[in-house]
Amino acid sequence: MDLRRLEIFAKVAELGSFSRAAEALFLTQPTISEHIRALEDELGVQLLDRLGRGAAPTRAGELMLGYARRGRRLISSRAG
Repeated sequence: MDLRRLEIFAKVAELGSFSRAAEALFLTQPTISEHIRALEDELGVQLLDRLGRGAAPTRAGELMLGYARRGRRLISSRAG
């Protein structure tokens, strides 16, 4: 599993928007969409509900968001 994809997923879930996540991560919206689609394909589950102009985590997405946040904290604590 690609850690960058997890980071991108977490940003979309936290901001509730593919375009806001793209802006925050200095990526294009299509790049964000590609990463999310690849992560969902790899896991075999939908992580985000696309809601018109927004996005919200599914139940599986909420679980993955928790893992992504814990992983982020672990990486930060080992770096410092």
